[in-house]
Amino acid sequence: MGIDAWGLGLSWAGKGLEAFGSLYSGLQQAQSYKQSARAKEIEAQAVRERNVWEQVKFNEQTRRWIGTQIATYGESSVRLEGTPADLIARTKAQRVLDRMQMAANATYEYQALLADAKQLRRAARASKTSGVLGAFSSFF
Repeated sequence: MGIDAWGLGLSWAGKGLEAFGSLYSGLQQAQSYKQSARAKEIEAQAVRERNVWEQVKFNEQTRRWIGTQIATYGESSVRLEGTPADLIARTKAQRVLDRMQMAANATYEYQALLADAKQLRRAARASKTSGVLGAFSSFF
């Protein structure tokens, strides 16, 4: 009877270690997913901030281009009516569209990164649940 009790004790100890390992593994994986989610959120914020500065630089570049066009036509004694004025207006319009596309692209990138972070947080919750269920099922 001493050997059977010893075997039973080892069996329960093994199940306990298996349960602990399952729980620990699930919690560690959940922690990893959470860290990845936070990194995605930080990256998304960086995209948003970078886009603001890129648009500011883009606007300044547009003002310089328009100023250069006006100065070029002014030096040549061309009155800014008709074709030169149309060229400047088309340049402005195209630059506005380009800036709007930059903003849209940055928004899509930002939203995609946040969606990735949300998925990683869901995976973290699932890992925790899996670890707990694995630990529980180790005893049965």
